Amino acid sequence: MAFFYEADAPVWKYKQRYNNSWEPFPKKVGQKLEKLYKKTTRDQDTSNVKYQCEIKGATWTVDVQNMTATDSGSYYRSHEVSRESYPYPKEGSKDKLKSLFKKYRDPEDEECFSQEGLQDFFKQAKIDPNKVDSLICLGLMELKSVFEIERDFFINGLAKCGCDSLDSIRSRVKEITPQIYARKKVLRMFVRWLHKASKEDNQKAIPMAVAVHYLKIILHDENRSPVRAKMVEYLESDNVKNKMGDTPGLHCDDFEMIFEFLGEIKNLDDFDTEDEDTFWPTLLLDFGEWAKKGATSNDQKAS
Repeated sequence: MAFFYEADAPVWKYKQRYNNSWEPFPKKVGQKLEKLYKKTTRDQDTSNVKYQCEIKGATWTVDVQNMTATDSGSYYRSHEVSRESYPYPKEGSKDKLKSLFKKYRDPEDEECFSQEGLQDFFKQAKIDPNKVDSLICLGLMELKSVFEIERDFFINGLAKCGCDSLDSIRSRVKEITPQIYARKKVLRMFVRWLHKASKEDNQKAIPMAVAVHYLKIILHDENRSPVRAKMVEYLESDNVKNKMGDTPGLHCDDFEMIFEFLGEIKNLDDFDTEDEDTFWPTLLLDFGEWAKKGATSNDQKAS
């Protein structure tokens, strides 16, 4: 799943028979239909292709394979069903990407980039490997691991995003980079993929050092995330090590919520850790308490 193009789910609609207009299914119904549709098309599981639900007092049965629906209020006559899919651009040339991949592959493992090849790729594509642009580029490939650029992911992922040359890859990265800051869903999908692709073996968490590295790269602009530096200080503190052990790490939910928190909280004075309605996880509540204690200690030292 490419984080940028699939940040917003496809829209499921049915056609009204009396005026031929298209009506969207309720959001939760659309989510269920999308899940069943993916199971049917992606996993090739056609054991059940129908979903039944209640809409406006009527019982509906939607067939995601034939893209039709019936409802009890209309004597089971069929409605047309549509799925407005992800807005991917025109697919890039896979043949061109195959040729491009050969320039950077490892002579000892032709299915992967070599380390030198990756460095050359970023250099020739004019993408800074030390900035968020490089992570976005890897995200467009939909890599299962950021530690290995595999041939099929490089070709299929970039082609799906409309890329087939160094120039088109660079242009697409430049187009998408601002969107991870402008759209919460895009950032959430991006960091979710990044966490998954940064885990080693069957680990559920990524090392804290890796998580902090990503925070510094992605939220490099302190004007956009003024609390980020304090968060980094906390994640690297003995306070966290004492609670998590000598090898602290972050699970996906906490990793995602840190980015959401830093996007919303611009001033720690506005963060009420005792608010009973707060939805922030324990890690962030602990951070708020730690930051306030630190501020109090500094005030006392200054006086």
